[in-house]
Amino acid sequence: RESLVALYPLPAPDHGWIPGSALSQLSALASPESFIWPRMTDALLAWQDINVTLVRTMVEQWALDEVGFPAPLAREIWQWLYLEDRLCRGCLRVNSVTAEPANIAVPTLAVVNKNDKIAPRASVVPFLERIGRQDAHLFEHTAEAGIGLPHVAVLVGPQALTKLWPVIGSWIDSRA
Repeated sequence: RESLVALYPLPAPDHGWIPGSALSQLSALASPESFIWPRMTDALLAWQDINVTLVRTMVEQWALDEVGFPAPLAREIWQWLYLEDRLCRGCLRVNSVTAEPANIAVPTLAVVNKNDKIAPRASVVPFLERIGRQDAHLFEHTAEAGIGLPHVAVLVGPQALTKLWPVIGSWIDSRA
């Protein structure tokens, strides 16, 4: 959040559409140490393993295939969620309802990558604490070489698929 806020004002039009690739560019501007250099290093470390290289290539393709979105939505997200942090502060209004952590009434699970600088544990724990429910949990996942984007590794990394997702599945099953 702080890296994105430092880029204020948002370099985007007030109307029309923002290309999906702008998200990748903005992320790289906000945090080159997360979105540029580690991806290059990761690619070098993974080049000998064809399976890891395939996953990394798919992650890169996914990042390049991002869908465009309306400029007014981009401005609202930027202003309300990043600059003003309305969700965590409990003052985000959506259709006359206040969206805030304390209003979450369902079991909540967050997963973080231990080495991720984009969504580190320190940024997730305060949100979970504000939920105020006994059934809010945090799972941690260890970084995986070859994925390129640590915060995506929890979704597609080979270790995540064999170690993390069975635990997540059990967590969900226990609440079904």
